[in-house]
Amino acid sequence: MALFDQLGKKFSDFSQDVANQSKTLADISKWNQSITKEENKISELYRQLGEQYYHRCRAEGTTPEADTFLFASVDAAMEQIHELKDRIAAAKGHPSCPRCGARPAQNAKFCPFCGSPMNSEVK
Repeated sequence: MALFDQLGKKFSDFSQDVANQSKTLADISKWNQSITKEENKISELYRQLGEQYYHRCRAEGTTPEADTFLFASVDAAMEQIHELKDRIAAAKGHPSCPRCGARPAQNAKFCPFCGSPMNSEVK
C-alpha cells in the first residue's frame, strides 16, 4: 500500500508543478502583452512628438542642422503624396485651380484657397 501512496504523492506533486508552471507561463504571456501595449503607446507618443517638432520647426522657418536629412526626407515624401493625390484627382476629372493649382470640390465656382474663379484662365 505504501507504494501506491508514494506514487499518488509523486503524481500529485507533479500535477501541482505542472499547474504552477502553467500559471507562470500564463502570467508571463499577460505581462508580455502589457509590455507590447506600453511599447506601442510610446511609439505613438514618439510619432506625435516628431510630428509636432517637424511642424513647429517648419512654422518657425528653422531646420536644425542635425535633422536636415530627416526634414528633407519628410518634405520629399509629402511632395510625393501631393503629386499622387493630384494624379488621382485628375484621373477622377476633378478640376484644378488655374491660379494656385489646388483642387477644390467638383462644382466649386471659386477656389476656396485663393478665390480665383474656377472657369477662368490666369492671364
